[in-house]
Amino acid sequence: MKKSFRGFLSLAFACAIAVGSLLVSSVAHVAKTAYVTCRAFKNLLVDGFMAMATKQPAQPEAVAYVRAKEFVLRIAKRERPVVTQSWRMCPST
Repeated sequence: MKKSFRGFLSLAFACAIAVGSLLVSSVAHVAKTAYVTCRAFKNLLVDGFMAMATKQPAQPEAVAYVRAKEFVLRIAKRERPVVTQSWRMCPST
C-alpha cells in the first residue's frame, strides 16, 4: 500500500511539474508576443509623427533680422483703442 501511494504521489508530482513548465512556456510565449506587438505599434506611431514633422529650412541671419524688424514696425504702427468714459460704462464689456 505504501509503495502504491508513493508511486501515485511521485506520478502526481511529475505531472504537476510538467503542467507547470507547460504553463510557464505558454505564458512566456504570450508575453513575448504582446511585447513585440506593442513595440511594433509604438514604432509605427512614432514613425508617423516623425514623418509629419517637417523641418524648417535654415534662414540666413539677415533674413531673420529683417523679419523681426518688420514685426516690430507692424506692432508700433498698429492703432490702439482709445478708452473713453462712455466706452468704459458700456454694459457689453
